[in-house]
Amino acid sequence: MVYGPFDLAPNEDYRVIFVRMINGLDRETIHTEGLKWHAAITSGDTNSYTWTDPTTGTSYSGTLAKNHYLSTGRDSLFRDAQNVLDVLYANNMNVPDPPMSPSLFVKSSGGGIDVSWSDDPKTAPDPDTGVLDFEGYRLYRAVARWDSTNFEMVYEGTANEYLDTGVPAGVGAYYYVTAYDDGTQNTWGVKPGQKLESSRWWSYTTVPAYTLVASESDLSQVDVVPNPYNIRAVGNQYPGDPNKLVFANLTPYAKIRVFTMTGDHVATIDHTDGSGQASWDQVSKDNQYIVSGVYIYYVEETDENGTPSGDTATGKFIVVR
Repeated sequence: MVYGPFDLAPNEDYRVIFVRMINGLDRETIHTEGLKWHAAITSGDTNSYTWTDPTTGTSYSGTLAKNHYLSTGRDSLFRDAQNVLDVLYANNMNVPDPPMSPSLFVKSSGGGIDVSWSDDPKTAPDPDTGVLDFEGYRLYRAVARWDSTNFEMVYEGTANEYLDTGVPAGVGAYYYVTAYDDGTQNTWGVKPGQKLESSRWWSYTTVPAYTLVASESDLSQVDVVPNPYNIRAVGNQYPGDPNKLVFANLTPYAKIRVFTMTGDHVATIDHTDGSGQASWDQVSKDNQYIVSGVYIYYVEETDENGTPSGDTATGKFIVVR
């Protein structure tokens, strides 16, 4: 993007401010109406999608209905634009501030997932007024993907640690932590008096954490889940991990080798976290996804140094891709 030319004298400057805004209908409405529009397209009759303007009473159908409905979200966009002018630009880009964001720490464990965060915001005063206005923390969890908007708040309070026992074994969880104030220092701006919360996108995880299951004393009950594996049927078992296979009922330490039915070595999985299960993404030692077929696994118990103990187990699993 180019601006100018400008005839500027020495020490003069020209200020350009960019504002990028995205707003419109709320997410739930977009999802609901999107499904209706998709059904209309799929049926071959887009005119089956209709909408009536509540202000004028005018009814529309087809693409015209869809476009008119979408356009009703313009007021949200215009509101944000006006807020930028009234609050940000008019006050030299300075607005009431939420508390600082805490640092986040996550650890997979047997009793759940241990989540903790730094306690600095509790003693940090408001950056504008110097008043201590901290009120609490909020912890959010998402599954399947870290950049999801499908998250839920699992904790709110003043403690700086939480044991999350609500994640099924094998399902990857991602976390976001925020700090919020009591609203007393938010005396002007868009919503005076509203409690201000730090951004979820400042302290969050991008690597999944898991609830670890207890290990077994021997390898007599080793199993593969799911078995058979069908890529068209496992989408909801391990959200975000469509290629995952889990070797269950393991001893704390083991070495797992996968072979084809003709004896070709496919992959080796080193199980070293002390839990009772290990996952595999079906990627071979040659860095390729395995093909459909019947595979043999050979599990050998080891100690924490990788030395075999003598206990072994074998079995088969089926993959349909």
